[in-house]
Amino acid sequence: MSTGLRGLKSGTDVRGRALGDDAPLTAAVAARIGGAFVAWLKERGVDNPRVALGRDSRVTGEMLLDACAEGCMKAGAQVETYGMCTTPAMYMSLITEGYGCDGSVMITASHHPYDRNGLKFFTKDGGIDSHDLDAILDIAESDAALSGGSSPIVKRDFLPVYCEQLKERVRQGLDTDVQKPLLGLHVVVDAGNGAGGFYAGLLEDLGAWVEGSQFLEPDGMFPNHIPNPENEQAMQSVSAAVVKAGADLGVIFDTDCDRAAIVDRNGREINRNKLIALISASSPAEMSQKDFSSPLSRSSTKQASVTSPGILKVFLSPALMNRRLALRAMVM
Repeated sequence: MSTGLRGLKSGTDVRGRALGDDAPLTAAVAARIGGAFVAWLKERGVDNPRVALGRDSRVTGEMLLDACAEGCMKAGAQVETYGMCTTPAMYMSLITEGYGCDGSVMITASHHPYDRNGLKFFTKDGGIDSHDLDAILDIAESDAALSGGSSPIVKRDFLPVYCEQLKERVRQGLDTDVQKPLLGLHVVVDAGNGAGGFYAGLLEDLGAWVEGSQFLEPDGMFPNHIPNPENEQAMQSVSAAVVKAGADLGVIFDTDCDRAAIVDRNGREINRNKLIALISASSPAEMSQKDFSSPLSRSSTKQASVTSPGILKVFLSPALMNRRLALRAMVM
């Protein structure tokens, strides 16, 4: 095995070009790294590890997921695959009753172009850190035999379970048992053809009007704009959609839904530090920092970014449910 895997390290993730001639992130590499993740879990005292895998909409996602799952299985893990999923969901699957694997892998390159892909790793403690990834890549680059497993790979759905979790969190946050507490709120969702199109349906189930939402269907070539809330073209697109629809606000996600931004009814962007400030200003006093963070934060979010469940907290919190208060808070 070539020792070039360190070149694929990006912070706490594996990331690289996965499409085209001489692409360094191949199926064989994904399988090797998946097996190394299982070996690393065993070194940490996890006997008979169970590993779950999901992917975003990228064109190489299915290929890399299948290869990584095979590598995990051959290294001795019991493997479950969830198909199209999100990064926050892949963490939540580890702490959800009835799922609860020992580790999970999300096949994604976050907000990067269509020809890139990568792997994010989680345990029940959250995202792995940089030193953990070094150890995994050391195993992958070694001559250690990563074999010994033959259990069947099981396909399961987790995203519908995650949607129900989010709905329940919204209702709990609003202190209501009403099934559609968002009646009267008009939200435009821009999924950028990534994995986040389900958010429109989720909000609709909660009573919100989502007319004008766009690019909800997964398309790994990203034909409309890069799914990146920090990309100028993407933000212009969602801003125009909100104004055209006459919506109260819009929300835009990156490919794997661990980044998001919002725009107000006038199409003005609320992103990065402005979004952090809005969360702080609009949160009820009894809400602590933990309400807007998770173990994902140490590996999957960047400075002045917010996870997608955190975005829901912004415009679905009690302080923002009144549309006039919400819009006043956004423009102050």
